[in-house]
Amino acid sequence: MFTLSPAPSTEFERFSTNDYIRQLVDAQTNAASSTIMTDIPSELLATSTDESKWLKSDINQLKDELTRLRTDTSNKSLSMESTVAILQNRIEQIDNRFDRMMAEMTSFQDSLNWMMRAMARANMDKDPPLIVQKS
Repeated sequence: MFTLSPAPSTEFERFSTNDYIRQLVDAQTNAASSTIMTDIPSELLATSTDESKWLKSDINQLKDELTRLRTDTSNKSLSMESTVAILQNRIEQIDNRFDRMMAEMTSFQDSLNWMMRAMARANMDKDPPLIVQKS
């Protein structure tokens, strides 16, 4: 009877078989990855286009918000400046009134001092006035 018995494999045969299988697996992997990659760019392009639109929209909204805030801040600043000017004017008016009141108080005090000296001269501050009773 005739039997087939495998011959002992050599190192060359092992490397050749390994290399052949590796080439087949790599070819299948490359084919699968290229098939997947052809679909990905269109998805990425659509996604990146949508994201780009959203980012542009967000940037435009931020720019609009910044412009609005600058305008609002500018308006508030102008309002504050006018309020400060009005308050400074009022403070000057109050200072002028206070100065006039102090001048009038000094004048009034001088008048009171004059009256007190007149009373002292007339000796009105110590002795009651003489009342003559007729009987």
